[in-house]
Amino acid sequence: MTGKTSLINAFLGNKFTDKYTATASDVFQSSMIHYGERFDIKISDFAGERESEIVSSKALQESDVIIVCYSVDDGESYESIRSFWAPQSQAIKRKAHLILVGLQSDKRSENNSMEYISEQEGRTLMREIHAEGFYECFCQK
Repeated sequence: MTGKTSLINAFLGNKFTDKYTATASDVFQSSMIHYGERFDIKISDFAGERESEIVSSKALQESDVIIVCYSVDDGESYESIRSFWAPQSQAIKRKAHLILVGLQSDKRSENNSMEYISEQEGRTLMREIHAEGFYECFCQK
């Protein structure tokens, strides 16, 4: 569980829920007003598995912003950005902005005995994949 759906729900103003529902893929639609201009937003939430390669390529081709996420307590999700998601998005990037987000950063303070991906490692990956920004967050309560 990376936390992508929680991030999307927080962005859309939905309530946080502790319930985890696995998604192969999901699409959220909304609109927002920014400086008086209305923007229609379509958010595609893809599972970390590579099974949705074809679908994600179509979604990426139509994207203005691509946000790739990993959980700070999941080295596999971090490595999948380097090995799969970044190359996939850069191959068809056109004009899309690539943003890297480290999720569940609050877990670092919960358990000091575990190894976590550091903020510095996130920034290093941002430079490596040529992302335009890097953020860390958690979406609880």
